[in-house]
Amino acid sequence: METDSPSHVRDLTSVRPRIRSSIRFLFQEFGGDRCCVIEDSVTSKFHRIGLPEYRFLRHLDGRNTFSEAFALASLESGQDALTEREAISVLSWLVDSHLADLGGDVPEDVLLKLRGGRMGGAVKNVFNILFVRVPLGSPEELLNRVYPYFRYLCTWVFFALWSVLVGLGVSQVLIHWDRFSAGTEGIFSRDNWFWLICVWLGLKLWHEFWHGLTCKHYGGAVREAGVLLVLFAPLGYVDATSSLAFSSKWQRIRVALAGIYGEFFLAAIGALVWANTGPGLGNTIALNTMIMASTVTLLFNLNPLMRFDGYYVLVDLIEIPNLSTKSTQLLKNLCKAWLLGVTTIRMPEWNKRETWIMLVYGIASFFWRILIMVSLTIAASFLFKGGGLIFASMALLFWLVPMITGLFKYLREGAGQEMPRRGVAFVRLSLLALVIAGVLFIPLRVEVQTPGVVRFSEEQIFRAEALGFLDLLEVADGDQVEAGALLARLSNPKLEAGFAKLGVDVERQEIRRRWSLIRQSPAQFEAEQAQLFSLQKQLSEQMEFVETLSFHALLSGRVVAPGIEKREGQFLSAGAEIMRVVADQSLEIVVAVGQTDIDYFRRHLEEPVEVFFRGRSEEGSGLLTRIDGRAVRTIDYPTLSAQGGGRLAVKAKGTSSADGRDAQYELVEPVFWAKVALSNLNLGDLRPGEQVEVKFRSERVQTIGSRLYGRIWNFIDRIFSRTAAAAQL
Repeated sequence: METDSPSHVRDLTSVRPRIRSSIRFLFQEFGGDRCCVIEDSVTSKFHRIGLPEYRFLRHLDGRNTFSEAFALASLESGQDALTEREAISVLSWLVDSHLADLGGDVPEDVLLKLRGGRMGGAVKNVFNILFVRVPLGSPEELLNRVYPYFRYLCTWVFFALWSVLVGLGVSQVLIHWDRFSAGTEGIFSRDNWFWLICVWLGLKLWHEFWHGLTCKHYGGAVREAGVLLVLFAPLGYVDATSSLAFSSKWQRIRVALAGIYGEFFLAAIGALVWANTGPGLGNTIALNTMIMASTVTLLFNLNPLMRFDGYYVLVDLIEIPNLSTKSTQLLKNLCKAWLLGVTTIRMPEWNKRETWIMLVYGIASFFWRILIMVSLTIAASFLFKGGGLIFASMALLFWLVPMITGLFKYLREGAGQEMPRRGVAFVRLSLLALVIAGVLFIPLRVEVQTPGVVRFSEEQIFRAEALGFLDLLEVADGDQVEAGALLARLSNPKLEAGFAKLGVDVERQEIRRRWSLIRQSPAQFEAEQAQLFSLQKQLSEQMEFVETLSFHALLSGRVVAPGIEKREGQFLSAGAEIMRVVADQSLEIVVAVGQTDIDYFRRHLEEPVEVFFRGRSEEGSGLLTRIDGRAVRTIDYPTLSAQGGGRLAVKAKGTSSADGRDAQYELVEPVFWAKVALSNLNLGDLRPGEQVEVKFRSERVQTIGSRLYGRIWNFIDRIFSRTAAAAQL
């Protein structure tokens, strides 16, 4: 030990730490190496450590001093021995976790001073506001009672049944995909809120029950269960950390995936019920269950960047224990060495696979947490209005203040043998601050981007005006036709038979009229003449109706009729669209320009713009030809509205009936409609209604930081706007 160690380090070397007698050590293979699992039988907590840490811990018997235990462990571990700083950190963790005591020889403030400024705990403070854990007690007794009745759910026989049901459920969704897509649009409707919440709460209970049941099946214990409030939205949790003591990693993975496994089972049942029932409450609940138990649970629980189910699966698959803690510690050490000039930091071995995995995971999880924190605070400002702004400000303070104070404390006092070089730290931190400021706050010219939709100013839409079968089809999708060409014909036997009968009636009436003229009966002639005129009028009207069964092009252009060949011979109801004929030279883009961007668009009138088509890899260009002089809220192009899958938020402006149905909608923000004429475009299969993005680089300046914040804000705004629009339906 160095002779110039700080006084609090010298004080620590003489203490005689003692591991609690209730602690039990278990061993298992992990990543090809043996490691040790600490079981605390009093609190039912489990901790995984390496063999060098174990060799140090087993000498903490209350008789050996810290120095003696450290020396004995170093001799046993050889090259793998802990450094003195690491041994102090392990002892600090043991005392914090109530796994050991110092025998009263050293005050607690000395140990706190040894730990020094922890430069990453600040992020946890803000998460204490955004993530509130509410323990509800131990479910162990309940699990012991129900396990004999549900243990078959953890068998391979049930897995076979589960596989069959999930396969059937997926097939039903694929078969009824159009119906499924239409059903999801109304999932956030106001009438569905209550059932959506009930399904959500039920699924969370079912999810955590599966974790506890599977853990119990393999011999583990569940110490605690409770509710985790994420921005006041409830999520359940159970403490299944006893699974860390399982010798098989596949058993640990099954415990981690048990909740998702159980929810998929309910999702499959929901899919089967939904596909085989008609509209009604049961069908709605089945659809809610199917979506919430599949898509939502995958997005939340399988994300390995948060310490949910996916994280523990990843840890066991790559066999790096305590991945999150080690990754965070690696980033801290690199920051201390590279930014603060600490020379006593033990640098990682860059030739090891684990080092790079921890580095990548640490960086990804750090930025993910920042993104989640920013997104949740923005969401709070949306949900709680002014109160949300206060909440967001408090969260920001809870995040920044401890981080800054902790950094200054660490710079002033260090931690153990870690002592930053203040001059080096000042220079490097200043350079880093300048780089960050340059990236986030230097103004740059940005692209102006706004949504649009494809339309043809010259087009002819063909709809079935009468019921009939599509018996004759003369064109295919994409064909070029001339004006007057026959495109298709419907057959309606009943209508055509009625027309033929009416023609015969006209001929017979004409004979009667002539016969009355021959007989020179003026009164009878006038009656027969009137009857003939009536029948001729009916025949004329019926002829016009029959002629609607044939479709002729009124203009020259391209046929737009996707999948029309599959409809040949099918029965069409009145009003069904059959095809369109569009004049390609009339193709244009209608653009919705917000009030904040209108000045930039006006300055670029008659200038080129870029056009990007949603779902296509090709790009086009066009000329901004016209901008309306007045902003409107009317939904002239429904495809661009949130109800039609677009970006423009809508709101209800009133109802046309007393019961609240047939609500009228308008845009939340008024827009100016502009026209873009496409120039160099080789896409001959463009369809009316396709959504596009129109962009051009303007003289407007914006910082990268404000742009990123704006993107997140707009993304959340679109989600809430679409949810609100669905809720008003």
